[in-house]
Amino acid sequence: MKTIQGDLGLMPLRDLLQWGETRRISGTLKVKHDDLTKTFYLQEGKVVFLTSNKEGERIGEFLAEFGGLGLPLIKGAIEQSQRRGIPFTSFLLSEQIIDHASLEAAIRQLLIMALADSLEWPSGVFQVSDVLPPAILNGPIQLDTSNLLKQVVQYQQQERRGPSPQELELLKKIAERINSGDIDIPPVPDILVRLNQCMQSQDGPSAQEVMKIIMADQILTSKILKVANSAYYGFSNQVTSLQHAIVTMGLNTMLNIVTAYSLNKICMKNATEVRNILRHSLMCGYLTKKIGAAVRFDEEEAFVCGLLHDIGKTILLTLLADYEVTEEMQERIIHTYHPQAGSLLTIKWKLPEVVRNAVKFHHAPEKAPYDNLAAEVVFLANNILHDPDRFASLRHRCPHVDFSRLDIEKIRTDILNIEEAASTLM
Repeated sequence: MKTIQGDLGLMPLRDLLQWGETRRISGTLKVKHDDLTKTFYLQEGKVVFLTSNKEGERIGEFLAEFGGLGLPLIKGAIEQSQRRGIPFTSFLLSEQIIDHASLEAAIRQLLIMALADSLEWPSGVFQVSDVLPPAILNGPIQLDTSNLLKQVVQYQQQERRGPSPQELELLKKIAERINSGDIDIPPVPDILVRLNQCMQSQDGPSAQEVMKIIMADQILTSKILKVANSAYYGFSNQVTSLQHAIVTMGLNTMLNIVTAYSLNKICMKNATEVRNILRHSLMCGYLTKKIGAAVRFDEEEAFVCGLLHDIGKTILLTLLADYEVTEEMQERIIHTYHPQAGSLLTIKWKLPEVVRNAVKFHHAPEKAPYDNLAAEVVFLANNILHDPDRFASLRHRCPHVDFSRLDIEKIRTDILNIEEAASTLM
């Protein structure tokens, strides 16, 4: 193994990358500054991967946040790809966890952020090695180094100057449309209308009528049976019929599953992004229900609150299709305005105020004017899904949650079962 070491003050990172591109280097370029360490992986001079110990730049956390996939799913993918001895990125694509375009966009954005940060370091050291780990070699993502460096410059300029006048004008229009309700909000799916009517019947809900409505959709029926037999529910006997599923799971739980399934059909644009968002949302619904049960909050309300917490993202993906925007700007708008957009949808669908409140304040439960517990439980579940290790640090944001009733180790186990159930439905 050949290695070259030096001072970034004498050989800047930009020059090292350009040298690697010119010489078509395959190997690793590790840079350090104080307690920060980043490793850029090169193959034939192209940048193919990154590892970093800086918060926000860890590949698993970033992909979970960027794609809405959930950190447990990403961690499981890392472990399985290592066991199979194949690149992590190749595994993500082969298992259809994320599509190629979305994966490349995520890794490109992560590299741009990491490089922009590293290029600002006042000092540091580097080490170049000609060894490329087998888990990285021949991965599906290979980014042109020169083009990447140009995008880093654009990113740095954008960060320094803030939004352009054009971007500010678009943000203003979008904010006005959201605040005025000028959004093409989809109607409640027909199957949900019929099931709700059945559930609200003066004579009470009829299991036979519920079965009749659901069985009209054979795909939905098969998915319900798969979910009923998943480890999440843990029934001792095999659930073999829809009637058996309704008896064992209950009508309200059945309605919740149908709701999750139906949401996948209301947004036809950006299908891959929407599916990723909804898969995370379904996991959040299940985990919110678990946490809700532990802290004595209504389980079914908790499920709906968790399921719908990110529904505003799907609306904004559709809305932004009306404008020409960069990926970076789209991400910024969705991040900033999805709670408001989701709140509008819950009002349009005439959902209970507890649900509206949880959706609108799931990132800032302390701002909720009422039903703080609902917002806090969703906030807690959402953050735990992204990173279970943050559990302890979330306490001060959730004063209405009785943490003594929560077992983080059991929650970790629950997440694995939740992931299986969500993958079955989405």
